[in-house]
Amino acid sequence: MIFVNDSDLDTLKLNDLMMFDASNDRIEPTDLLDMGQSELIGRIAQRWGVSIDEVLQNIKMRAQIKGRIAEAGRSRPELVEADRVGQVNNMFWLLMNELQDGDGRVDLGEVYGRWCRWYEGIIQKM
Repeated sequence: MIFVNDSDLDTLKLNDLMMFDASNDRIEPTDLLDMGQSELIGRIAQRWGVSIDEVLQNIKMRAQIKGRIAEAGRSRPELVEADRVGQVNNMFWLLMNELQDGDGRVDLGEVYGRWCRWYEGIIQKM
């Protein structure tokens, strides 16, 4: 999870990082997100001890996960119910913690791959 101190909120300038594109019926990243020019993302990167690019990769991976959940929910609405989404989020964070190396870095590709395999297994069991 992303935590920001109350003092950060007082000085933080918030900008739209994503916008809804009605023509595509989807949320699209703005240039601020694509170029890593968000003050908040910069602060998150600093707090996590990673680059802005790594934070952006994390955000994009999590968006892919949410997309997989939403896609599965189109034909199986029970997969987007709160308790099920909570379980899949918990697995994401479990993998993030489990796959950290000694420096606290995580191979996001490995997290995503393992999460996808786990999620497919969950879908098949239901």
